[in-house]
This record gives sequence, structure tokens and C-alpha cells, in this order.
Amino acid sequence: MTSESTPARILIVEDEALIAREIQHKLTNMGWEVLGHAFGEEAVELAIETQPDLLLSDINLRHGLSGIDLAERIKAEVDVPVVFLTAYSDEDTVARAKTVTPFGYIIKPVENRELQITIEMALYKFRVDKELRENQQLLQSALACIGSGLIFLDTTGSITNVNQDARELLGDEVHLGSSWRTLLDDSQSVARTITGALRDHSLAKLPPFLLQRKNGPTKLVDGILGPMDEGAVLILRDLGNIEDPVQLSADERYAMLGVDQLSPSESSFCQLLISPDNVRDADLGPIAKKVRETLDASLRATDLISVFANSVVSISLPYTDLADGEQIAQALLEQLNGYRHSDRLVTFSAGLAHSTGGDQAPIELFQRANSALETARRAGGARLWVDGGQPNMDSRELGAGKDYRHMVLLWNVMNALGGAESLEVMCDEFCRHLFQIYQADRTALLSTDAGKVNLVVGYTAEQGRTEHISDLALSESEFAVVNQVAKRDLKNQILSKTVVLSLADRWVLMVSGPEFSDDDHSFLETLCT
Repeated sequence: MTSESTPARILIVEDEALIAREIQHKLTNMGWEVLGHAFGEEAVELAIETQPDLLLSDINLRHGLSGIDLAERIKAEVDVPVVFLTAYSDEDTVARAKTVTPFGYIIKPVENRELQITIEMALYKFRVDKELRENQQLLQSALACIGSGLIFLDTTGSITNVNQDARELLGDEVHLGSSWRTLLDDSQSVARTITGALRDHSLAKLPPFLLQRKNGPTKLVDGILGPMDEGAVLILRDLGNIEDPVQLSADERYAMLGVDQLSPSESSFCQLLISPDNVRDADLGPIAKKVRETLDASLRATDLISVFANSVVSISLPYTDLADGEQIAQALLEQLNGYRHSDRLVTFSAGLAHSTGGDQAPIELFQRANSALETARRAGGARLWVDGGQPNMDSRELGAGKDYRHMVLLWNVMNALGGAESLEVMCDEFCRHLFQIYQADRTALLSTDAGKVNLVVGYTAEQGRTEHISDLALSESEFAVVNQVAKRDLKNQILSKTVVLSLADRWVLMVSGPEFSDDDHSFLETLCT
């Protein structure tokens, strides 16, 4: 059994009801829980539904079915050890069974002692192998995060030494003898991770976080904290600059307004991430895009839905407390019930994170939602998981640089929409943020009148902010595409390194300069929608 208090849950794949009942009786008497017995398609569906701890399968089934093939299909859906039953022990059968990497092999008729020992060893070996895989993944993840900036700490957390790379990364922010807390915003969850690791003298992987610097651009960094005989070493890796600084933080805004002037809903924010379970990587993008289109019509005007990493649907829910966020999340998952892709039923997992006034840093909230999403997946999928406060150390990360860049842009645009004093200011802020985050050559909001293209606001690398359309140096083909998009003849278009999109059925957005990936184009299209 898996532990003294929790019996292992076993699913039997057997086509002979009498034999299945006999084996079930044996297993029950040994203290295990039998989830049922079936064969064929029913066995696959039952395994997905019950998530067994072990699969006990006959190799040769009726109607030409193969227990090996069924076990292979089940293992593709459920991480479960397999023990085979068979009346045949020829070399060909054993060779075919090995393709599923079974954890045991029992020859019929089944002896009680052999059955018990084989299952106990299979459960034990599977548990050890799983722990080994998880440790290997954690080690690989930690090694991938090893950077060149070394910061040595004593047992009290004070900085005792730094190398040159760390000085270049941190600039004027690092001082020997000061606490490591002087380097970070104490409200960040990574600060809590470091505090816990120093207290427990343990290894901690630090997910990407923003390193705000007084002089120079904001840095996106990650790394690890490793224990030493005396103190610890903090190893940071530079993931790149965040050219568009995060706008006025929530705690600063609430300090200016006064928390007592805000209702609970105004000081609440939920971040929801939804992703399909157990689908091929090639299917992630099309499914995520379709789900975004499906759910967009169900959201409120203040909500913002987008796609990250071409696989995860992100839904930002401002003015939403935790109870309402859970209700919205459950309703959206129910809306996806029965979703099919390529004639196959697809289930979805969701992670929800919530924050209140003063705790709404976008990367922190996004990481917590991503951690909750990964917990939902590890729990079997097809469910919502609500974040418990800080990201798990081993949660899977999205592509750091680009996706966090998109997230900062989302955050800043939402702040611009909510805080602009006029439509002109809002347009200017929107255009400026796109210009900075993409480090573009040209960014502009355009309108048309009787075929004539007019500039609402624009930014260029040479001129900065401009209101003169001549500064954009539009080519003839760009003029033509802008007119086509404005007349809805085209929804959007990419010309070389220029993307042109319809915005709010009123303007045309043009961003030019960087290489645009499919993710960038999809994200900008979502943002405009």
C-alpha cells in the first residue's frame, strides 16, 4: 500500500467477469481499494475519471483487443504504473509488454503471495522513480537558472561579498554589510521565498521577478539561493531589460487615494489562467486561440483576455474579489465542458490568484496564478485551483522574457485605460507603452477620412512623440494597407516588419521595427480587441 493510512487505488482491466471479481476479492482482502474493472474504451474512460494508483491489466482480451495497447493509451492520459496478467509467458508476449515499461508481470493462475509482492514492489518502485524524476527536473531547472551574479550572505542575511557581474547587474544598489532585503521590494513573493530558504537552510529556485534599479532600466532576473556552511549564496541571472517600466504601483496609488475611499471591490483584483489538459504541443496554439474567442463574449467590459506562450489563456479581472473570481472561473470552465478538438474531448485546468490594494504587482500575481494552474494539472486536471499566497518552487514557467514583457504591457495599458484623464491622454499612453515595450522604430494610431490617412498620435525612434504623419515615412504599400484595415477590408496585416491592426472600429494601430512572432501578433490582436 502507498502508506499505512491511505490504501492504493487499483483499476483492473480484465474481460472475464469471474476472474475480475476473484482478483478484486483478493486485492480487497489485502487492504487495497479496487476502483472497478473494465476493458476496451470503457477502461480508458474509467482510468481518466478515477486516476488510479496502479493498473492491473490482462494482456489478451476479447474481440481482438490488446491489454498492452489499452495500457499504452491509459498511460498517455494518466501517470500510472502497470502490472500485467497473462496466461502466456512466451518471449514475443513479454517483448510486446516491455514497450509499456510495466512494473510487474504475473502469470495466471494468480497466487495471493505473488500478487501482493508484485503490487507492493510496483507501487514502491513507481514512487521512487517519480521522486527521482521530480528531483532531476528540479535540478535541471535549478541548473538552468544559474547566473553569473554571485551575492554571498552570512547567517543573518547580510551581504558579505559580491562578484563583478553582480555589481554590474545591481549597480549602486549593493552595499557590503547591508541586508539582502535592500535589493528587493519586500512585498514580492520572491522575498518570502528567500526568507524561508535562509531560515530552513535549503535550496530555493527563484522565479522571474523585477529588479527595480534607481539608475538604469528595470531588470527581469531569476536565479537560485543555495545554502553554504556559513550563510548562503544568491545567484542571479539577467533575463533582460524591461524597457517600459511598470506604471504606478497599487500601493502607491492607494496611498495617494486613501484606502478608506475605496470599496472592497475597487481594491480587489483576480488573475485567471486557463490551459488545456493532455494535448499535443502542436494543438496548444489553435485551442488557446479558439478558447479566447469563445470566452471573450462572456466577459465583462472591464475584463481583459489574452493568450500567453501560445498555450495559456490569461484573464485579468479588475474590481473582483476572490468569491466573485471563483464564481466567474467556474462558470467559464463549465462553458468549456464538452469542448472538442480534432474529434477529441479536451478538458481544461485553471489557476486563480487574488490580491487586494497594495499587493497587485503584475508579475507576482501572474506567477501565483501560474503556480495554481500547475497545481490543478498535478491534481489530475479538469479543475480550478485557487492560489494559496505564493508560487510553488517547482511550478512550470512560461517563456520568461517575452511573456513577462507582454504581461508588463498588459498591466501598463490597463493602468492607462483606468487612469487617463481624457481620450487623447489614453491614446498617447497606449501608443507610448507599445513603442517602449517593443523598442519599435515607429508606433502610431491612425484614422482615415475619405481615403486620407491622418495621424492621431505617433512615436518614432528619430523624433520621439510626433503629431506629423510625415515623420512616419509611410511607404505606398503601408498607406494602402492602412486604408484597407480602416475600411474593414482587412482585419489586420503584417508587412515585412510592420503590423497593422484595427483598433476599436475607430483607429488603425501600426507598430513597426521588431521581428514579430506569431505570439506577438496574436497578443497585439487580443490587446486591440
